[in-house]
Amino acid sequence: MPSILIFLLFITSSFSATLEDGRSSCDTVGTAPEIVAPGTISLNDRYEFGITLSRDCNELFIGVDHGQWLSVEQYVREGDSWRHLQRIAGSEEARANDPYLTVDGSRLYFILERDNQRDIVYVEREGEIGWSEPVFEAPPVNGPENEFYISFERNGDLIFASYRDAAGQGDYNLYRARRQGDQYVEVVPFPRPINTKWYEADPFIDPDGEFLLFASNRRGGKGRGDIYVSFHLGNEQWSEPVPITSINTERHELCPYITADGSTLYYTSDQDIYRVDASIIETYRPDELPATDKKPLKVFLVRHAEKVDQSRDSDLSEAGYQRAESLADVLRSANIEHVHSSDYMRTRKTASPVAELFGVDVRLYDPRNLPAFAEQLKEEGGVHLVVGHSNTTPALTELFGGEPGEPIEEKNEYDRLYLVTIMADGSVSSTLLRFGEKFIE
Repeated sequence: MPSILIFLLFITSSFSATLEDGRSSCDTVGTAPEIVAPGTISLNDRYEFGITLSRDCNELFIGVDHGQWLSVEQYVREGDSWRHLQRIAGSEEARANDPYLTVDGSRLYFILERDNQRDIVYVEREGEIGWSEPVFEAPPVNGPENEFYISFERNGDLIFASYRDAAGQGDYNLYRARRQGDQYVEVVPFPRPINTKWYEADPFIDPDGEFLLFASNRRGGKGRGDIYVSFHLGNEQWSEPVPITSINTERHELCPYITADGSTLYYTSDQDIYRVDASIIETYRPDELPATDKKPLKVFLVRHAEKVDQSRDSDLSEAGYQRAESLADVLRSANIEHVHSSDYMRTRKTASPVAELFGVDVRLYDPRNLPAFAEQLKEEGGVHLVVGHSNTTPALTELFGGEPGEPIEEKNEYDRLYLVTIMADGSVSSTLLRFGEKFIE
């Protein structure tokens, strides 16, 4: 794996063009596929593959094949026009492709290839249009074989394609890098029927883990490659993947991506980028997994960070403020929709960086009535962060059906982060994570 950092090549272009249909990429689209911004994003004389958009859909990034090299390009929306802003990365010596922007917009992932080695890297936003130098993901994510195309679950797990087990699996396959705290601790392959001896790549995981989109050349497709969908059956088992026949053609479909609001499915077809209403995915749901209107619930639960003294309404200490920022960093890909805090300075300030990150308000709850609060969140569904106390955090975890573990050490244990997931069918899973400065007994 390359050990040096590659300097970014920033090239600013001045052209601006109006979408052929006069709409922005944020507009509602129909169930018939349509090409994205012909003449601006999708050009006749080049190959575009892979797209990622900001949460508000006002900026997008695409991969472009220039023949002998690849690049990642950034566009911004200006009214009904897209303007090419800059080249993020890419040259004959360092080819770049497969961009993925985190939900908060602060980090852009892509694949960097040097000397026939493809690795997962990211750059971080600096100022209004600047980006840092690339940072390589550490092992076990990057390995001696090629890796490419990523997406994230809300719990921070990274889903990607790799050639690492080709001798046993047969070709590129899909993998999950499990996140614990601020690092990835292991990489595990997806089971059959996801991985086969055929080519599986370009994974897009539903943030709640309900379904997986990917590209494959397995038998049963229409063309050179097709996009498939598989639904999670529970217990790390997946339904038999089926081709999405409403978008697959006799040509080549790849690089699926769904916007942060879940409304639009983007993908590459015949060297251009297309989009379609993401609701078509539900038509491929297996009969044993009936559709439901009830939203799954994901709750991250954490005790407030370190406090400056033992007074009733203490402020955070310097270490506490650092931990609150660490919490926001850990949850940057979690797409938090609601942030809750008890009405104390130390809990509100622990919650504040996450709320600011996702542009939501901190909602106050009564820690003296946890059962009612738990039922409220179960009814709402969605993705929540709850900041509480050493006694209320494990108690609330248990009310959601999670495993609270041993009591939190009151004096100095501040790094415990619970994740409880309640699926639409009522099944519950819980994970105990650690973040920031580690707790030492």
